[in-house]
Amino acid sequence: MPAVPAGAFLRRFTAFFLPVLCALVLAACDGGSNSIDIDPPAPPPEPEPLGEFSATVVSSPPDAVSGGSARVGIGAPAALPDEDIVVELDGEDVSDRFRATGGKYRLMGRVEGLVDGENRLRVSS
Repeated sequence: MPAVPAGAFLRRFTAFFLPVLCALVLAACDGGSNSIDIDPPAPPPEPEPLGEFSATVVSSPPDAVSGGSARVGIGAPAALPDEDIVVELDGEDVSDRFRATGGKYRLMGRVEGLVDGENRLRVSS
């Protein structure tokens, strides 16, 4: 039997076994994972509305306000704390002008800075 040089044997060995070894490694790592797909959690339900707000001009009929100010009564849901009620006049927070009354209206206050024409008073929480 003819002698095979050591370098040739090593080249044949790596030429055959290296691709086989790579194929086995790739087959073992088939790209899958052991993780489980879980649906994202459902968003929390919308809170139940506590009720509705109301704003009433009590110093005069709403269309007869003059002098740039009016006394306004605010109605709000009973379950809502007074400090959570926000009153805005044309986008400006005017909540600090209102106080709890314990009467017909939950809060009462004087709104100043009204202009002739349309003014927007918004009550929210």
